[in-house]
Amino acid sequence: APADLLRSQSASTDSNALVGTPDLRIQDSKAAVTPVVDRTSRQLSVATVPTGATVYLNGKVVGKSPLKAFSFGTQSAKLKIAKAGFRRLQKTLAAGDKSLQLKLNLKALPTRVNVVALHQGKQIVADVYLNGRKVDQTPAQFSGLKPGTYRIRLQRKGFKNREWKFVLKPGQKEHFAKALQK
Repeated sequence: APADLLRSQSASTDSNALVGTPDLRIQDSKAAVTPVVDRTSRQLSVATVPTGATVYLNGKVVGKSPLKAFSFGTQSAKLKIAKAGFRRLQKTLAAGDKSLQLKLNLKALPTRVNVVALHQGKQIVADVYLNGRKVDQTPAQFSGLKPGTYRIRLQRKGFKNREWKFVLKPGQKEHFAKALQK
């Protein structure tokens, strides 16, 4: 019979094991097959926004997000997700948790930019323009700017304007001390 051809010819105590496929079993003599549930591991997949976060499981790096499904056993596990400039996420995966598909939005760490105007090595007061708009006077501090490219201009009557661009990354802290010339 066709079912007999599928049965293992080994001396195994399981006469329904398929040759070459130990995770499938014959259900009845009509050769219908059903998968055996693997109770020795669970699957975990991790996606983050932004991508490229390092994924740790029990302190060991398992890859960068997005991470396709991988087995991680049935015991409790400590999951950590880290990316420079973003808050770390930590979660304990309980022994009873089922397979997980995590989709996480990472929160950027706050940014900070300090601006000081100098003349002959001493601090002076100057107007601060951020992306063409007057926002403060030196010494100035900006917190919570979103990551991106910015242009700062220092301006003071009787001095040449000083202007520069910079790229601000999540969590970055910058300090600019720029000399103004007459």
